[in-house]
Amino acid sequence: MAHYDLSDDVFASRSEDFDLRFSGHPPLPRMDFRLGSLRLCGSDFVTRWSRDRWAARQIAEAVARNGRFFSIRYGASTATPESDPRSHASYLERLEHAGRGKAARPDFLIVPRTEDREAEGIVSEVGGSSELPFLEEDDPRLRRLLDLAILAVACESAPARAESALDDSRPSRLTDGAAQRSGSPEAEIRPSVVFEREGLDRLCSWQHANEVPIHIWQVFFDSAFGVRLDRAREAIDSGLVEPAKRLFQTPGGACTERALYEIPHHYGYRLGRMTTEPVILADSLRDENGQILPYVRFEGGGLQLTAEATHLLAFPGDASDSP
Repeated sequence: MAHYDLSDDVFASRSEDFDLRFSGHPPLPRMDFRLGSLRLCGSDFVTRWSRDRWAARQIAEAVARNGRFFSIRYGASTATPESDPRSHASYLERLEHAGRGKAARPDFLIVPRTEDREAEGIVSEVGGSSELPFLEEDDPRLRRLLDLAILAVACESAPARAESALDDSRPSRLTDGAAQRSGSPEAEIRPSVVFEREGLDRLCSWQHANEVPIHIWQVFFDSAFGVRLDRAREAIDSGLVEPAKRLFQTPGGACTERALYEIPHHYGYRLGRMTTEPVILADSLRDENGQILPYVRFEGGGLQLTAEATHLLAFPGDASDSP
């Protein structure tokens, strides 16, 4: 969720993604569905959009409830207007026309609450958070904003309940690449933070250029986990975590293979728990040709940051999230 590339790849989806989400049901057909001039690949894209927006809201509200920190929607995927997929599609088109469609940025900046007035003033000066992705990072206003940030966050979401797959009374059975290759029980699926190598490389470049540490926060239906970007990179570069190949299909029907990395939760930290779980609602869109697109929408939930996550925000240089 950290960036959007406005090629066909933006609207690509994993071929097995919805087999996992709607197990036992026939797959939804892919449709030539249009919101404005953008073609989407069907219900999977819009449902993913809804879930990612829900996850971003959970993070923003959890940081606000904590009271000691302030979050700023910074990346294109979170700065998009909240209302509906149509405004999202229009916003992405506008970014593309401005030549900012391929810019890679974290989704949030985290600022101490003591600095929120200055941060809000900068955001207001540029016309709101939705305008931030249109500015280059050498813009003096963005430099001032980045100087205030103690942490940057790349937000991810997962359609799963993590707690049901995790028993804190036992040592984690998520281990290294050797166990995954052998197919041993030690490779049993557990909560993990998932992202693509391309996204990882772009975020690493951003972190190096702007000197703001990035953490990846993945929101599940019942909890959330985080991992330092540097820690994830170390695990991958050392061979402890190996890529899993997944097929993605674009609206044009072409399939491409990409590498996804699943960073086990024990490489990071527990970010928070949900006080209430989300509600999944049926919804639909109608395009300019009258075609109906059914999808599911995510509402509700209440992420509460853990004491460990609060400590990490208060002392971002602390490496206590390392095992």
